[in-house]
Amino acid sequence: MKKLRIVLSTLLVLVSLFTGCVSALADFTATVYTSEMKVYSRNNTASRYLLGKLKKNTSFTVKATSGNWAKITYKGKTGYALISDMKSSKKTTMYTNRAVTAYQKPSSSSKSLGKLARNTKVYMVGMSGSYYLVENSKGKTGYIAKEALSKTVTTTTAYTKKPVNVYKSASTSSVLTTLSVNAKVSVIGSSGSWSKVKTSSGSVGYIQTVNLSSKKVSVSRKTAYANKACPVYKRASTSSAKWCTAAVNTKMYIVGEIGSFYAVTTTSGSKTGYVAKGNLSASKTNTGTTGDGRKEYTSSTATTVMPSSLKSTTSKYTKGMSAKERIEVAIYYAQSQLGYGYSNSPNNRTTFDCLTLCYYAYRAAGVTIPGSAYSCGYTGDFEYVQSISELKRGDIVCFDTVEDNDKSDHTGIYLGSGRFIHASSGAKLVVVSSLSSGYYNRTFYVGRRILK
Repeated sequence: MKKLRIVLSTLLVLVSLFTGCVSALADFTATVYTSEMKVYSRNNTASRYLLGKLKKNTSFTVKATSGNWAKITYKGKTGYALISDMKSSKKTTMYTNRAVTAYQKPSSSSKSLGKLARNTKVYMVGMSGSYYLVENSKGKTGYIAKEALSKTVTTTTAYTKKPVNVYKSASTSSVLTTLSVNAKVSVIGSSGSWSKVKTSSGSVGYIQTVNLSSKKVSVSRKTAYANKACPVYKRASTSSAKWCTAAVNTKMYIVGEIGSFYAVTTTSGSKTGYVAKGNLSASKTNTGTTGDGRKEYTSSTATTVMPSSLKSTTSKYTKGMSAKERIEVAIYYAQSQLGYGYSNSPNNRTTFDCLTLCYYAYRAAGVTIPGSAYSCGYTGDFEYVQSISELKRGDIVCFDTVEDNDKSDHTGIYLGSGRFIHASSGAKLVVVSSLSSGYYNRTFYVGRRILK
C-alpha cells in the first residue's frame, strides 16, 4: 500500500513520507549502508539489469521511491537500488514504545547490540523488511523491529503510593520536587529500579518504581497537633518554600512521611505540606492558662512551647509530698506562665521578671527562696552545683549577664535535657531556652539545689 511506501521512504528519513503517499519526492542525499550497493537499470535484481556497484558510505541522490526501490542517478544514467542498502542523511526522530533489543542485522537471530528502555530516542534512517535502521545520539546504528517504534513518547498513568521525592536523575542525589500520596504522574521511561515520570506541573524527573501504583491507594489519616509555632513546607526540605507557619496546637492530619518530615493535610485535604517530625504531637500542647498578655514565640534558642518530654503534670502541692513531687509542682507553675510578658515591674500574674517567676514557682511548692537574683546565687543553705553537667531537674540556675563584680544577675529553673525556663528580657516573655550551648551556656555561673 502507498502508506507503506511512505514508511519505506521515511526510513530514508523523510518525515513527509509518514503523512502522505507520493510516487516522486524532492531529491535527498543518502549513503550506502551495506558493504556495497548494486544499481540496476530497472527495479529488478536480475543480473542482466545490473549497471554497477557503489561502495559502503558512498553518497548519492535519491530522485524518487516506490515500494522497496529508490530511483537514483548512476554515472549519468537513471538507476534503481534497494532501499534496504541505503541510509538517509536526514533523520526522523522516533521513540521505543517498549523495552526492545537492537540487532546488528535486520533479524532477531542476528547479534544483539543491547537493549533499549522504553521511550529511548532514536533516529530512523533506513529500513529492511520488518525492521527499521536507526541511529542513536552518537551515530551508532542498529536494527529495531518496526512495531517497537513510535513517533511520540509512550506514556502510562501511575499514582504515588505515598509521599515521595522526585529526583533530577535516577539517584537520590538531587531532589527536584516532592509529591503527595496518590499524585498522578505520566511514566515515560525507566532506568533500572527507577521510573522516568512527568508530573502534572510538567516537571520531568525520576521516582523509584516501587513507590508507584497503577491505581490510587487508600490513605489513612492520623490526627496531630503542632507542639510549637512551626513552618509547613511545600516539599520535604528546610530549603523548600513554605506554605505557611502553623501556630502551636494547629490541627493537622498526617498522611505519610519522608525522612525526617511528616506529610500533612488540612481537614479538607486540598493541600499537602511537610512538617519536621519533632514539631508534631498526638495531643495538644499544654501552654498553661490563657490570659491577657500571653504570646507565642519561637526562635533558634527559645520557645513559649514546653517540650512534651519535660512537662510537669503535678499541678497542686499537698503536705507529705516528696521532694521530687514538689519540684514538679514548681515546674508546673512556671510552665503555666509560658508566653506571659517580662517586666522590670512584674505583677506576678501576667508579667514576671526572672526572680519572681522562680520565687512564685517554688512558693507554689511550699518553699521560700531568696528574693533577688543576687541572693539566689550567694545566700541560703541550698547546695551549690558548680557545672552544667551536674544540674538536676528543679535546680535554680544563675547567670553572670552583667559586667560587674556580682556573678548572679539572672535566674531560671532547670528542666533537664539542657533546657531551663525563665522570664527573658531578650524575648520579653517567659520562655524555655537552651543551656547546652550559646549565650546561657557561656554565662552560666552556678546552680542551687532547692530540694533534694
